[in-house]
Amino acid sequence: MEQTRMILVRPKYEGTPCGDLTQTVSCNMQSCDKDCELSEWSEWNKCSKACGRGSKKRRKAVVEAAVGRGKCPSSRSWKRLRYRSCNKQKCVESLVKPMVCQSTVDIILVLDSSGSTRAKGWEQTKKFAKAFTKALEGDGTDAQLSIISFSGPVSWKKVKACTGPDTSGLDMESDCEVKMAAHFTKDMEQLRSVIDGLDWMAGLTLTSTALEMAASEIPLGRRGVPKVVVMVTDGRPTKRLATFPAARKVRKQAKLIFGAVKLSRRPLQDMRRWATKPSKENVFNIKDYSSLDTVKMVDNFIADICETVGK
Repeated sequence: MEQTRMILVRPKYEGTPCGDLTQTVSCNMQSCDKDCELSEWSEWNKCSKACGRGSKKRRKAVVEAAVGRGKCPSSRSWKRLRYRSCNKQKCVESLVKPMVCQSTVDIILVLDSSGSTRAKGWEQTKKFAKAFTKALEGDGTDAQLSIISFSGPVSWKKVKACTGPDTSGLDMESDCEVKMAAHFTKDMEQLRSVIDGLDWMAGLTLTSTALEMAASEIPLGRRGVPKVVVMVTDGRPTKRLATFPAARKVRKQAKLIFGAVKLSRRPLQDMRRWATKPSKENVFNIKDYSSLDTVKMVDNFIADICETVGK
């Protein structure tokens, strides 16, 4: 640090000369590198699943950021994020009807209608979706459901347009084959009629565009109500790299769950990166469409979505 001063009266004749006009002292002698400071552990949050082994987590926040080359653990490091198991009891199983979600939640169900599903797989997907609606009606339920079905155009020019930064001039259903089948509603009977009317699109797999549409639908839900996006798909996305930011956009607003039907190792690994953590809970590795179309599989999703379930 430096101080300066001015001469107010100069010496005359044999007067004593003025002293130094500047004075410098050292400061901030400590190293410029400093590790960040973390808060104490937060309380454990609520269990992620109602039954069937879920997890709780707690975090440490950054109180003071790192300086210079100082280090700071990432938000996913074990130094800042811890998990522990909870609700280890088995879910009550039934071969006739799924469990009932007894929680307040807004859900977006995104269904893959691309060519890889085949006509039979698409019909089984629709049966799963209809069974899913059954779990959202009954005593103690306060759930809303929105439905999106998606495929993709076979024209590469349209694919580029549908996954580009500006889709304002496009009709998402006719140009991109991504359909907002139903906005949020509690009328499950109406939704079952909507599902019955969904056609098999049999095109490519614009997973990223479907997730973008889901991200746009999330703010239309009820304020302060937990949001969950469930995507059921069997194909590797046509635009794989575009899917990463689209999934991140969804995760910032909602819990993102995948039903991965008969996927190979590489696309399954991608899906685990896209889903909300811990991915072992939020990515269901489903053997085939026959396994999807079961009450047990609906129960698996409902236990992961709802804090409380009933018969």
